[in-house]
Amino acid sequence: MKCLKCKSNQVSTLDSRSLEKGNSIRRRRICNVCGQRWSTYELPKTMVDFYEEQMERLFELEQFQMASSVYKGGSGKAKGTAWTKSETDRLIAMYFEQQPLREIAEALSRSYMSINKRLCYLRKNGKLKIS
Repeated sequence: MKCLKCKSNQVSTLDSRSLEKGNSIRRRRICNVCGQRWSTYELPKTMVDFYEEQMERLFELEQFQMASSVYKGGSGKAKGTAWTKSETDRLIAMYFEQQPLREIAEALSRSYMSINKRLCYLRKNGKLKIS
């Protein structure tokens, strides 16, 4: 590890503590050259993998929020068709089965953008919990 300030390799650990019921470790570090102090956090590999997967899925959802909402995708449904409870339940089930969003859109006869927007809406309103 290198010092964040002077880039020296002469770094010591001052303190190590277990956090979040043993799921992570916080280490206080100090540079032996310039005296700069900082904290590092370590997670078990399984948690890191889980968080990376979730972040990839969130990125996939959010990267298309800024895209044009005009895209209809030839779904056959009129633009602005209201979501039924059964469609929403099916969307959530397919999402947690980790099916690709394009396949979900095709199965529900919705556009890709419609699926993204609905998932963002559900997450924002606490109806879709990711974790």
